[in-house]
Amino acid sequence: MRFLTSAFSIKLEDLADEWFVSRATLQNDMVEVRERFQRYQLTLETRPRHGMKLFGSEVSIRACLTDLLWELTQQGDIAPPIGAEAFAAEVPALLEPVLQETLTRHHIRLTDAGERFVCLYGAVVVRRVSEGYPLADFSAEDVAQNVRDARAS
Repeated sequence: MRFLTSAFSIKLEDLADEWFVSRATLQNDMVEVRERFQRYQLTLETRPRHGMKLFGSEVSIRACLTDLLWELTQQGDIAPPIGAEAFAAEVPALLEPVLQETLTRHHIRLTDAGERFVCLYGAVVVRRVSEGYPLADFSAEDVAQNVRDARAS
């Protein structure tokens, strides 16, 4: 989670101290972390004396972060420190009525799980944009016609 939300390099020693685990344990877990990031075309680069930094597109970072949070919600509630790192706690509750109204207005039906996922993604987007991470590589030409039509109404 920390690599997905940090703008700076992170030293494994610092994480190990913060989480009360050995550096060796954390180093072993990094294999799984790198594999997960690879599925989203994200890479962790190591810089001597600076630590590790995540690189990849903003779309990929948002997708990976949302999917990770979704997996955690499926296992139970997201622990407050983890959720706070990914989004402001009040945002999903604020997004929910707006999402409901929009889905109803445009006759879009989603499962309850689908709505929760969209709310979670929205909360991640709000956090990322507020921290200065817009979708720089997104253009209006990438929008499907039905989305343009919904926006116009």
